[in-house]
Amino acid sequence: MRILALFCGAFSAGIFAAQYLLPGAYLLDLGAGAFLLACLRFLFPGDAGKRLLLIGTGLSLAFGYYWLYSRQTVDSLSGLYGAERDAVVTLCEYAEPTAWGARASVEIDGLPGKVAYYGGRELLELQPGATIRAIVRLEDARRVHDSDITTFTSRGIFTLAYGRGNAEILRESGGVSVRYWPMRTGHALQARIRETFPGDVAPFLSALLTGDRAGLSVAADVDIAEAGLSHVLAVSGMHCGFLVALITFLLRRRRVQATAAGILCLIFYALMTGAKPSVIRACIMLSLLLLAPLFQRENDAPTTLSAALFLILLQNPFAAASISLQLSFASVAGLLCLTPKLYALLSGDAPRYRTGYDFTADAKKPDSGPDAKEYDSGADDTKDNARRWLARMRNVIAATFAASIGVLAFTSPLCAVYFGVLALIAPLSNLLCLWAVGAAFVTGFLVTIVSFILPFAPLLAWIPALLVRYILLCAHVLAKLPLHAVYFANPLLKYWLLYAYLLFGLTYLLRRSYRFAAVLACATLLVTLRLGESAYRNGMDALTLDVGQGQSIALASDGRFALADCGSLNSWKDAGTIAGQTLRGMGCQRLDALILTHYDSDHMNGAEALLARLNVKALYVPEMPEESGNQAFVLELAERYHVPVRFVRERTAISLGMGTLTLFPPTGGAGANEGLSILASVGDADLLITGDMGQDAERELLRRYALPDLEAYIVGHHGSKYSTSEKLLAALRPETACISVGSNSYGHPTPETLARLSEYGCDAYRTDLDGTIHLCMNP
Repeated sequence: MRILALFCGAFSAGIFAAQYLLPGAYLLDLGAGAFLLACLRFLFPGDAGKRLLLIGTGLSLAFGYYWLYSRQTVDSLSGLYGAERDAVVTLCEYAEPTAWGARASVEIDGLPGKVAYYGGRELLELQPGATIRAIVRLEDARRVHDSDITTFTSRGIFTLAYGRGNAEILRESGGVSVRYWPMRTGHALQARIRETFPGDVAPFLSALLTGDRAGLSVAADVDIAEAGLSHVLAVSGMHCGFLVALITFLLRRRRVQATAAGILCLIFYALMTGAKPSVIRACIMLSLLLLAPLFQRENDAPTTLSAALFLILLQNPFAAASISLQLSFASVAGLLCLTPKLYALLSGDAPRYRTGYDFTADAKKPDSGPDAKEYDSGADDTKDNARRWLARMRNVIAATFAASIGVLAFTSPLCAVYFGVLALIAPLSNLLCLWAVGAAFVTGFLVTIVSFILPFAPLLAWIPALLVRYILLCAHVLAKLPLHAVYFANPLLKYWLLYAYLLFGLTYLLRRSYRFAAVLACATLLVTLRLGESAYRNGMDALTLDVGQGQSIALASDGRFALADCGSLNSWKDAGTIAGQTLRGMGCQRLDALILTHYDSDHMNGAEALLARLNVKALYVPEMPEESGNQAFVLELAERYHVPVRFVRERTAISLGMGTLTLFPPTGGAGANEGLSILASVGDADLLITGDMGQDAERELLRRYALPDLEAYIVGHHGSKYSTSEKLLAALRPETACISVGSNSYGHPTPETLARLSEYGCDAYRTDLDGTIHLCMNP
């Protein structure tokens, strides 16, 4: 019986239940109930009683610890939120730029744990350990603008601090403090990588070696994600395994030294890359793996996995909500539980080398004489070597596919929930690229380290550069293949995924053929995709996508597709990815029109991610009197992705399947918010999109053009009180109003706008409350 695994597993299950399922007010009562369960051990002798004791004790401690941690660490801070205070702030890491300044993880005197601090650009010039004095406003990191956010709390950050005014720099660095060595080493490595490697190679290697993806181009990032290779740039067990393998190879005849060096390097590497849960998990498991032979103990993977999870949750129980942690542990669980069985199935459960060599032939073969010529030992050796290589290749392919499918089986539900995508091409991508990833990691690491010492080391940079370009090329080609991925924007896919799990589960229980189950799963997947796409073949569908504080409206009719705007101000919402996946899920292979009403970031900053995913037939934009930075950026994107640009200077009609899109040029002044309007029509049904148009421009639009009564209206400027005027509502009488809005500090949608919509009988829907809003307009 795995005693440690059972206890740690029960504790972890209790923490996850407290995070996602159980109300906090009942945790102590549930902990007492779990303790009573543990006491039943005295009624059940033997192993059954021990299991009850371990499970009950683990659950009881989990519920009690989660309640106590929440009370002491989180709830104790609630009285400080909403107030401003003079604070001494110490940087714990290098700051990263934001749209309005910079952000860094810091410590503030008098506050427990770390704090996410938002300040000015001067933070970018400071090193970890630097201290500043600033006036800060404290807010709860669990809820940002009334939205539940777990990004911060899963990293142990429970407070946000917003700098007010100019900060006074007290100290520019942490001096020689050992605490900051790992971060400074990582920063130095990133700088050296940028100096040593060319173009697109440097950002990839920086992400691969240090986890810093900031410099990776949007196109490369999209290709890697679509090809199912995102895991190679998320520092985890694979990267730690490469590092340990390199150290073990260099010290292969010194086991004790290799173990000590391996563990120390793992700890340093984890701190250097940000101590993410996936890295900590790998460090714990690999450390135990290295120590097991020295203590003459077998390494038990389930025990080390559960122990690693226990230690991470003990340090911060809110880490249970970390996507990185969930994906990392699910991946390892798949490798442990499913991969060995799949490998045996794919390889025929054969020995590593099955050559068929007949060892009795040597006894029959004459040493000399005329009969000796009948034996060609060279031919036999050649055939034997060929069989060996074929067996090796078969085993490598079987192992790669088994590992990929094992991981996919355990992580697909998480990818569906968090990312809305399932990369079907991932097994092939891993087969083609994982060997190159390992080689690029080792050679890139060695070249970078040696370049600090030897001036000629950059001459060897072509080796990892060649490997990186091969990986990027594979990712680009694979991401363009049909059916390389499926998207859960198709609502039927979640039912197919459940069906697939039930199908393979029954196949396992009934001991039936997995080949038949695989064929049936593939056939039903094709049917599901076809059924999902056929839902957008009648009339016109308009989807106001939930992109947060921004706007993106997908329009579809009879297999033709258009997108109006593509942007968001919320950093946790990628409008380009959301729009691209939604359109792919609707069956879009080519976007007929991308229309940007104007050049504000919350309407266009997702355009690059969209263009990297989809071919676009034409881009329709307003022509502004003075070219802004955003307009220049959009035009440069169009040139880079070979998309023709159409400036809308007059009323323009675009055919879209059974319907028509009518584009109206700007009717206001030269303000940043004044732009195009779009009337989507099919039969007698009409929908109007006005972007961020103000009330004066709305009145001018009504004066210049004869607009019909509306069935639907995309509320202007996210529900601002300066749009959606009474005159527009009285003239067009929309029946349904859709408000594209997310977490914001502007008060959108304003009470005035909501009151006007209610006064004119509009049924109002909001993306922040209702998610993506799907309107069906029939001719």
